[in-house]
Amino acid sequence: MKDSGFPQGATVSVASKGHTLQNGVEIKDGFYFKGTLDILGYQLAAECSLSTTGFLIDMTSDPIKLAGNLVSINGLQNGVGPRVKADVNWTTLKAKILIQGSVNVLGITSTTDVQINTTGIHISVGGKMLNLYESDLTLTAAYESLSTASFRAKGSFRQRLVTKLRDDVKNTLNNLAQTATKKIDAEKTKVSNQQNKLDNLKRKLEAEKSKFNKASSDVDAARRKVDDQKKKVTAAQSKFNKANNDIGKLKNKCGETKKCKGNPVKKAKCKVRNAAIKTCRAPLSGIQRTLNTVKKSLDAAKLALRGAESTLSGVSAVVRKAQVVVDAAQKLVDGASTTLEGYKRTLSAVERAQRVGANVASKITSVTLGGLINIHELSFDVQLSAMQGGSFAGKIKVTFFNNGNPLTLSLQISLKNPAAMVTKLVNEVKKRL
Repeated sequence: MKDSGFPQGATVSVASKGHTLQNGVEIKDGFYFKGTLDILGYQLAAECSLSTTGFLIDMTSDPIKLAGNLVSINGLQNGVGPRVKADVNWTTLKAKILIQGSVNVLGITSTTDVQINTTGIHISVGGKMLNLYESDLTLTAAYESLSTASFRAKGSFRQRLVTKLRDDVKNTLNNLAQTATKKIDAEKTKVSNQQNKLDNLKRKLEAEKSKFNKASSDVDAARRKVDDQKKKVTAAQSKFNKANNDIGKLKNKCGETKKCKGNPVKKAKCKVRNAAIKTCRAPLSGIQRTLNTVKKSLDAAKLALRGAESTLSGVSAVVRKAQVVVDAAQKLVDGASTTLEGYKRTLSAVERAQRVGANVASKITSVTLGGLINIHELSFDVQLSAMQGGSFAGKIKVTFFNNGNPLTLSLQISLKNPAAMVTKLVNEVKKRL
């Protein structure tokens, strides 16, 4: 009550009947005063009724500015200030002041009543805060001078901001999941395609190895045939040499016949000697036939050997060519294997880099996109002065993955940059994956 009074004095009259004095002053009925009234530091020109227990004021004031102009109270009509009602009781030391008008705070303009009583100053408004998002808030200040009152704002935002945050968080997470899925699937496709390519190359390599093995087997068979023919040539050559040696020995042993000349005795001896030589050389024709037969066998064996060697040379060339093809196929397999390992390492790196997005995708599969986050309330309880820039401390009540009771988390409310709140909530989801 000490902050209320009449600092500039007052005109007071008491009359049972109204009348006009000789000097022109009008006296009204009952108790009456006229003067400048000081209420909690705010001065008003008023006409009031007064009794022995208190006074009652009902008036229209000029626009009221509170909390360093953060709160303004205007009339319900343009050019008219708010209506002020004050009920002060002297006996019980109680006072109640009601200001009716249009309150503007943080860009919210709302028709409401300002309650001023012994517990403080109370204002409840609702509308677009800073012309951005709908909210409902209650301003309270301790019982003190209106001009210096420090208000605390408590309230919550309506569905538009809550829905925007929820949808933006879900869209961000969905984009994260889609990006991760796309990148991982792309790398998996590379790995799969390279694996198929490697498998095809391995099959071709095995086919070329099979051809090489067959050619090698043919070489071994041809080599064995050459070895067999060499043995046959050696055997035939040995027989030929033996028969040829036998002929030479027989010829050397028996000697050659000579033409008999001279006297009859010499001729007779010569004939006897020639007859003995012929008898000695009688087996020579058989041995010669054997030699001729062996010679034919030897020639045939040599011819077969040359054929076998030609075959061996041919299949050896096939083996060499097959080896070249196998080596080339092996290089392709090795290269494809190296590429595949590179793709696998890249896939692992992408999976690590996109782990969060992949986890989000997995979570979406189990709880659906709508179940990732549900925002129940976005509220605040801070000094009004802290809210001027649109960024201030708040609380958010959320449910993640449809799990149990809502959680209440601290959140820096940023009306001009909702993306910052979205990032905070996205990180909260990530922490719980």
